[in-house]
Order: sequence, then structure tokens, then C-alpha cells
Amino acid sequence: MAQLYMLSILSLLGAGLILSSDYLVERMEWLSGLKDLAQQRNIRMGVGIAAGVVGILKLIVRSPGETVPVAGDLLPALAGIALGGLLLADTLRVSRDDEPVAVDKVTNAVMPYRTPLGLGGIVVALVHFLMPSLTIL
Repeated sequence: MAQLYMLSILSLLGAGLILSSDYLVERMEWLSGLKDLAQQRNIRMGVGIAAGVVGILKLIVRSPGETVPVAGDLLPALAGIALGGLLLADTLRVSRDDEPVAVDKVTNAVMPYRTPLGLGGIVVALVHFLMPSLTIL
């Protein structure tokens, strides 16, 4: 489905831009609006949910013309699930005085790597857009 293909590219690109917005704004000042946009809770939730749901759908639904049933869009699907989950976990994380829950421990362990993960999501989205017929992309 062309719609699911385009949704996966846009959701990966959006999630990658949001996760790596601090780094990108430091490097390119003309992206300063991105940082303001990335700090809005509704935007982060919407992009996180979209990336996760589209990633799950990419695992289930096979695109027309693909010869490999599962591995056809494996990397974009897994990246969408990971980036969507990371965005949702970061957005829903609540500061607590109690002992951290297992989800908080995982989120705290992964969040220092949000910039490389976001840039990786952008790269996966661009490569998936430029070379859609690759087996793993």
C-alpha cells in the first residue's frame, strides 16, 4: 500500500526530527522552530503513536509487489516501533519521588541515546524513500 509506505516515511522522519531536535537546532539555527514544536506534548504523543502504529502495521501488512512476506519492510517497521515507543515513554514519563518503575529504568537508560536514535530514524526514512525495493528497507 502506497499510503502505508508514505506514512512510514513521514512518521519515521517526524519521530527522528523530534528526538534529535536539540542536536539539530545547535547545528542548524534555521531549525529553531523545530525545537519549539518538539517540546509540545500533543505533537510528541501524536507522532509517537503514529510511528508505533505504522511500524506495527508494516510488520503485518505486506506491500504489493514484495516477494518477501515479512522482511520486506523490517528495518523501517522496527525503527518505527522503537522510535514511537521511545517518544511515548519520554512524553508519559512522570517525575516521581518513589522508586522508579521498570519502564522508567529502561527509559532513563535509553534517553541519553535519543539523538543518535533520532538521526538513525531520519537515515532509515530517507533510505527507505530513495530505495523502496530493497529487501530489508
